[in-house]
Order: sequence, then C-alpha cells, then structure tokens
Amino acid sequence: MRRFGKLAVGGLASLALLLSACEKVADEPAPEAEVAEVVETAQEASPNGSAIAKVDGQDFEFTLTTCTFDGDDLTMSGPGHVRAADEPAWFSLEMSQSDSEWSGGVTITPGTEKSGSATDTSYVMLMTDQDDYGFSSVHMDDGGQVTFEGTALTDGGSKEVKSQVALACGSFTVPDQFDDSEEEPEEAAPATFSDVEQCLQGVWNADNNYFLEQIQELGDEAKSVSGDVTVLFDDDATMLTVYDDWLIEATVDGMDMEIHRSGTDQAEYFVTGDKIDIRDVNIGSAMKLVTPAFTTVVEAVPFEHTQVQVVCSANSATITMNEGTMQLSR
Repeated sequence: MRRFGKLAVGGLASLALLLSACEKVADEPAPEAEVAEVVETAQEASPNGSAIAKVDGQDFEFTLTTCTFDGDDLTMSGPGHVRAADEPAWFSLEMSQSDSEWSGGVTITPGTEKSGSATDTSYVMLMTDQDDYGFSSVHMDDGGQVTFEGTALTDGGSKEVKSQVALACGSFTVPDQFDDSEEEPEEAAPATFSDVEQCLQGVWNADNNYFLEQIQELGDEAKSVSGDVTVLFDDDATMLTVYDDWLIEATVDGMDMEIHRSGTDQAEYFVTGDKIDIRDVNIGSAMKLVTPAFTTVVEAVPFEHTQVQVVCSANSATITMNEGTMQLSR
C-alpha cells in the first residue's frame, strides 16, 4: 500500500480554506481572529451536522454526531447508510495540524454504524501530495456547505475510485443528493456572411457521391468516384482545385475503365450577387485513362463559366454549371 504524504498549508479563513489544504497551495497564516471565526462557524447552534457522499457509484447519507474544531484538529463523524441497499455505513473526517502541516482525510466504511478503524472495504480519501489520488477540488457555498471531490482508495489501497462528499455542521444543511445533471453545451450559432463572396472564402471538400449521382443521370456507365477534391477560394479572387488520387471507375460497352486525376488547377473567380464567374488560368493537374487494353494521357481542357448560380451557407455550397452541379462542404 502506498505511503500517504502531507501538505504544508497556512491558516484558515473559513471551513472551505481549512479543507482546501488538499489544493496543494501554501497561504500566508491567517490572523487568530479568523481562525476563531472558523471555530464558531463550525460549531454554530449544535455540534451536529450532516453529510452525503457518492463513492464508486454508491450513494451514502450520514448524520454527523460530532463536528469539532479546536484550531489544530478537525473531527466530523457519524453513522449513516448506503441508500440503495439500506446498508449501514460510518463516516469519519479527521484532520490535524502540526508545524503548519495538515494531514488526515475522509474514511467511509460500509457495513457498520460504529466508529472504528478502516477496513479493506473502506473508502479512504486523504490529503496527499500524490497527483493520482486524494482530494482534487474543494468548494464552500454561501450556505456553509463544503463539497469536495477526489479519488479514494479501497480494497486495501489497490483500487482507486471517484468520490464526492458534501458536509455541513450546525445550522447548515446539505442537499438530499448531488446534482449530477450536465448542462447541455450551447450549439454554436451558425456563421453569418454579408455576401456570397465572403461566404465562399475558405477551404471546401467536394462531395464525390453527389458528383457520381450527377453523372449517373446521363447514363449508368459510371460506377464509383473516390479520392479527394479540395477547393480553396482565396480573398484575392484566386480559386485552387486540388485533386488527390481522384478516381472515376466506369464500364463502357462492356469494357472497364478508370479515369485518374491528380494535381492542382488554378482559376480566378468573381462574384456578383448570387452569381459567380470562374475562369481557369493554369491547369496543373494530370489525367490518364486506364483500360485493360491501353493507358493514355488525357489533356484537361480549361473551362470558363460565366454568371452561374451559387448558393452558400456556413457549411455547404453549391455551384450550378451547364456541365452539372458541384456540391461542397466544410
């Protein structure tokens, strides 16, 4: 079993600061008056209190019959039970200070409602300088409830389990259970653009499936389209189309054939309203036709498209030309 370390902490301004020794920071010693205020707060109204815990998926609740703090020692303990099984359990928080070092922690022992030493089935969460177990965070709300989370050890120190504990003394109270609800992340608002040109600027991916559907409307020769086509609309009116192992597979008159294309084409574009002009200025891609009988290079023909329809939103765009529609996404 691992040896538990100790942490050096300063004086206390509230019960939360007392427990925040687990946060592994060193503070300036608090004035004696502030320590006295902590004592008074912890023992307000009565020495009793309450606690709840969620450890290794089990929910516990306890009645604290002891809540004492004399400046160097803090003790909170009492009987309780495991809610689901109504099994008895014992809660103990013991911390002590020596030479400005605080040590101790929390022990939860299922199966008994009596004080005693920890067993192999106990859950033990200690103040420690180890990063992988012990207290990890502490919070004290305006109502005097202290909540802390961390990793407890059980099975004789061989198993680490996630733990939460909330406790309060005197007139302060704890809730019936932890709020485990997770806030739904807010969906990012869709990007808005002042015009189509601004919307188009950026990097897009061409939709191969949509392209295949387009050419299959002209006949059933085309069988598949694979590879990547990336389109960049720059803010200087430059359009780049990058073909990366782009492949069209087809069967024509019973003969299988493949059209391969790789490389980068450069064009210039101009947007007017919802219309776009595109004119190829440099064909840098190479095409070849491969059949069982021969392989040949195919010369790519420069295109010029004038006043073709463009529709653009934050994540998709379509450009409709005489030869078909290009579907883009990002």
